[in-house]
Amino acid sequence: MSNDHPLTLTVEQAGQVLGVGRSTAYELLRSGDLKCIRLRRRIVVPVAHLAESLGVDRDAVTVSWAAAARRSSR
Repeated sequence: MSNDHPLTLTVEQAGQVLGVGRSTAYELLRSGDLKCIRLRRRIVVPVAHLAESLGVDRDAVTVSWAAAARRSSR
């Protein structure tokens, strides 16, 4: 994995990868279906856990997130 790929995503970014909205992403966290790390007041989703849950490699998650970010910035 190269250095320009993030190790974590925000909850909103993880939701984009999963194709769900912000509220649903937070519901997945509360139910335990999506793993997260709390860094003081910030909640992040490890790319490795997301990739494992989806059964894909980390690069696939990063590519999916980058594509979603490009679509939302238009």
